[in-house]
Amino acid sequence: MKQLNSFINRYFGMILLISAILGLFIPLPDINTVNIIMISLALIIFSSFFRIELNRDLFTKDIKPVSLFFFLRYLVMPVAAFYLLHMFSPFYAIAFLLLLLMPAAVSSPSFSAMFNGNVSLALKILVFTSFLSIFSIPFICQILLTQDVETDSKHMFLTMVYTIVIPFIVHIPVRKIHKIRTAISDNNPLITAIGLIVIFISATSRNRDIIFENPEKILIYIIISFIAFLVFYLIGYYLLPGRNKTDRIAFSVSSGANNIGLGVTITALFFPGDTNVFFIVSQLAWIFALIPMRYFYRRNI
Repeated sequence: MKQLNSFINRYFGMILLISAILGLFIPLPDINTVNIIMISLALIIFSSFFRIELNRDLFTKDIKPVSLFFFLRYLVMPVAAFYLLHMFSPFYAIAFLLLLLMPAAVSSPSFSAMFNGNVSLALKILVFTSFLSIFSIPFICQILLTQDVETDSKHMFLTMVYTIVIPFIVHIPVRKIHKIRTAISDNNPLITAIGLIVIFISATSRNRDIIFENPEKILIYIIISFIAFLVFYLIGYYLLPGRNKTDRIAFSVSSGANNIGLGVTITALFFPGDTNVFFIVSQLAWIFALIPMRYFYRRNI
């Protein structure tokens, strides 16, 4: 199992890409794909909580920089991007608002470790952005998107509760059982990969007609999202310049590595069609954008 988990960590991006491609050719039966996506996402988040040590330092140490980072990256940037892009394209304004509002990915601490970043800080950002996004995403969408699309903020809030809060509550008594906790923690890459494979196959299959009808549009989405995530990573690195390099790498990874499943779930439920397709493409882009960032992190800046 250790070799399998190591293989998944090494080829994580390729696994997701293959899953998305498979979704184009695997016809799903007449089932509610949104529920499948939500359950898969809840399983991923449930598994990720076992990697977090619930102690006092989690909620007290580095609280000021994490709070400032959340305010600038997850509140100011999404709103600023929305108003800037809305002058040119309401579609991209909505897409980038949602993209920037998504919390850090459950795999962001692992990528921080891979690039010699501060793993403890990345874990804190993961926890804080995940739980604060339960309120920030529905609230900001309700305030900014009333003129563009009709959003059900209450339903969106409940979706966040189902996929983040309930898995956290359920995991608390389970984590006290040492064997189960160790098994889930050690096999977190496998559990995450299985959940994301289901999400990507389901979401891609659900939108394959749109994808096949507009291949040139998909290519544009790929280019735009790849460039966007490079910018997100760079902004995260320079957002709090007074921190040391390991902290800045953690901020950078947390800025660009978004929660894949949550973005696909929310857009599948509330922003179907092109927005959901853009998210499927863009959430692959953040992984491949880490390839050039790997060389950037190696530099002594």
